[in-house]
Amino acid sequence: MKNRVIIWLGSSIWDKREILDWACWKLKKLGSDFRISSYIESEPWWGVAQNTFLNAVCVFYTDIQPLELLQKLQKIENDFWRKRDKRWDDRTLDLDILYYGDEIIELPELIVPHPRIKERDFVMNPILELFPDFKF
Repeated sequence: MKNRVIIWLGSSIWDKREILDWACWKLKKLGSDFRISSYIESEPWWGVAQNTFLNAVCVFYTDIQPLELLQKLQKIENDFWRKRDKRWDDRTLDLDILYYGDEIIELPELIVPHPRIKERDFVMNPILELFPDFKF
């Protein structure tokens, strides 16, 4: 059975648009019925990153289980030289699982729904673009 997954994408260094385009190309291979929101720019959080972020949300349907999907997303991030030196620092690519079907997942390595969705307009607005009646 395929589950609807909603993934957040962000980039704050190099050619951000090209990086997100490339990530979308990779993400399309993980499922079906892929859709992407508009790209939006946002200010960095917590005073660590120095650059603005380009963000988007995508949705697709997949039968890949949540932890395996997380591993595949981390591989895509690593393919684009993602560094994890400092939390909230600038990064080439960040991919977060926001929702995985209707599942609630609370593991050390994965919490779904993502716990900070409602704090972030740059996440909620793209979701509402794709799903105007979405209930958070």
